[in-house]
Amino acid sequence: MRLYLSTKNKHKVIEISSILRDTEVLTFNNLPDIDETGTTFQENADIKSKYLSTLVPNDYVIADDSGLVCDGLDGKPGILSARYAHKNATDNDNINQLLSDMKDVPNRKAYFVCNISLAKNGVIIANFEGILNGNISYNIVGNNGFGYDPIFLLDDGRSLAEYSANEKNNISHRMAALYKLKKFVTENI
Repeated sequence: MRLYLSTKNKHKVIEISSILRDTEVLTFNNLPDIDETGTTFQENADIKSKYLSTLVPNDYVIADDSGLVCDGLDGKPGILSARYAHKNATDNDNINQLLSDMKDVPNRKAYFVCNISLAKNGVIIANFEGILNGNISYNIVGNNGFGYDPIFLLDDGRSLAEYSANEKNNISHRMAALYKLKKFVTENI
């Protein structure tokens, strides 16, 4: 089977291709900008997969919307995770903004969420969600991963950026969602 993947994020392409290694994962050339006007991760994933599936008739498209949700910040950065600091924020901009916003926040509980939308011919077929629980650290730790990984602590005390790519792919929120997608595709398509 082959799936088109809706993302401009090269890290997500590598991660998803690695997790779905038995599937041909294709990306769009010159992926158009799509306004993510939804109010939830699922709505934004649906907007992207629905539209892009009209560009490749009879092929399946997956789009994900994912981010970080912090209990102590009433769910922020949430759906604005990629542009938390500002519209064209880098990972470091977002990390520094979050650490600043949380400097006096005692509740450090947080979770990563990934919602994947599967569509074909402009119709949403299914959604899959994965969650990874953790806490926000006070400092940047580790050199692997991307996004908020260097400040996301897991139960073993390591940040997600201290995990190897293989270790991360075995436990990540994206892996949990992609596992559900893979199971659905195997049983239904």
